[in-house]
Amino acid sequence: FDKPPSEIIELWKYFKGVHVHISIDDIGERNEYIRYPVKWEKTKEVLNWYDNESDTNIQIDIAKTVQNLNLYYVPEMIEWVIEQNYKKVCKGNGGVPYHHLCTNPERCSPKVLPNLAKQIITDKFFNWYDNFIKNYKPETNNSQILDNFEFQMTRVKQLTDFMDDETIVTNLDTSIEEHFHHMKVWNTALDKQRNTNYLESFPIFKDF
Repeated sequence: FDKPPSEIIELWKYFKGVHVHISIDDIGERNEYIRYPVKWEKTKEVLNWYDNESDTNIQIDIAKTVQNLNLYYVPEMIEWVIEQNYKKVCKGNGGVPYHHLCTNPERCSPKVLPNLAKQIITDKFFNWYDNFIKNYKPETNNSQILDNFEFQMTRVKQLTDFMDDETIVTNLDTSIEEHFHHMKVWNTALDKQRNTNYLESFPIFKDF
């Protein structure tokens, strides 16, 4: 994970506009786990380069893929991005990241979370979302940016609806519980290979 090579940066100068999406799925140790082997300090360094040193024709957005590991922590990432007071990063969305949904492989989908997890996440989202919308407004009168902000926050609000939809698209006759079991087995195997620990990186899973 690094800033673009000089050849690409030079090429970008010939375009009226360049829209860069950077795939960052969480903050700190959690992003290091999902985007292994990236390092968070390097990620922040690249973001700061785009924000302070990229040309004026460059628009930068963070594209976050929401899966079962990071769904609970979506509010923390949104607030972190806003707290950075970026000049360019995510400004086209009113200061918040894009949110995409992970549906495949099924073991990564938020749909496979156990009911206790879904209830904990839903309670957190409802309390956080109403307070956030009440207290945060993008500092702009640009109607397109305001529309983008509203659209992204609507997607955030709908994350729990997606999570509660237990329709799994698969060729296998596999239950929700089996998919979640596969997720635990997969992450445990990764941890052994990488010397990581998903329960330490995502401690809410200790409750599940």
